[in-house]
Amino acid sequence: MAASRRLMKELEEICKLISAENWKPASKTDQVIQSVIALVNDPKPEHPLRVDLAEEYSKDHKNFCKNLITLIKWQPDIYGL
Repeated sequence: MAASRRLMKELEEICKLISAENWKPASKTDQVIQSVIALVNDPKPEHPLRVDLAEEYSKDHKNFCKNLITLIKWQPDIYGL
């Protein structure tokens, strides 16, 4: 249950970053999904949710991708895989 709350908090923070208006739990799902897709396709490291990841993304993109793949392989249930 703690993992679910943590994931929801992270999703809320992402939604706040990607939404032109203040994100609310009543925001339409398709709007949120489209915003997440846009963020994945065009990340904004100058406005990070996590500074450490933005720095790694900008300075060592190859290592960032390697770490991301490792994380997804180790915790596939969190990512719906």
